[in-house]
Amino acid sequence: MRRNLWNCPTKVRETAYKSIVRPKLEYASTAWDPYTNKDKVALERVQRKAARFCSKNYNPMSSVTDMTEDLNWESLEVRRKKARLTLLYKLSRNLVDVETNNYLLVNNETRTRGSHSFKYRVPKTTKDVFKFSFFPRTIREWNLLPEEIVFHLTSKAHQWNLHRKSKNRQKIQQLMGSRLKETKSAAQMTERRTFAGFAKARKRRVP
Repeated sequence: MRRNLWNCPTKVRETAYKSIVRPKLEYASTAWDPYTNKDKVALERVQRKAARFCSKNYNPMSSVTDMTEDLNWESLEVRRKKARLTLLYKLSRNLVDVETNNYLLVNNETRTRGSHSFKYRVPKTTKDVFKFSFFPRTIREWNLLPEEIVFHLTSKAHQWNLHRKSKNRQKIQQLMGSRLKETKSAAQMTERRTFAGFAKARKRRVP
């Protein structure tokens, strides 16, 4: 990209990074979200190079952190965390066809001070491989979300479900209406052809 976009403005370079490079860094990131510092730094290093590329600033004395802030980029780690929480929310609302009965178990604790009432039980773990996998890791983070954020998500989902149901109802009505018109027109055509056939047969019989 540096060779082909060397003379392009920042906006074009940023679009190229977001559409070509970053999707590869975030592919299946909800399932594979590294937890070791070595892997996280390796991924962030790619974005830091991209920030220099988009800002056209390769001065070693310049701050890459300032460049990412000027570009309004979140760290890849934050983006992966948001993606995991979003997926967990969709799973809790059955918006994704994945079996979750063994993992998403409602926590019946009555104490909700400092948290919220939509908490789930954190699966017991003994090894880091499972501890930092999707469900245990994301459930822990979900349970720590503030009440207002979770309430906002649930209310938005309710509105979205109502909107989706109304749109589906309108589509069904439109489809039924168009099919009813097609059926009526087909019946009218059949009726006309039948009458035309009777008329021709009658003319032939008349001497």
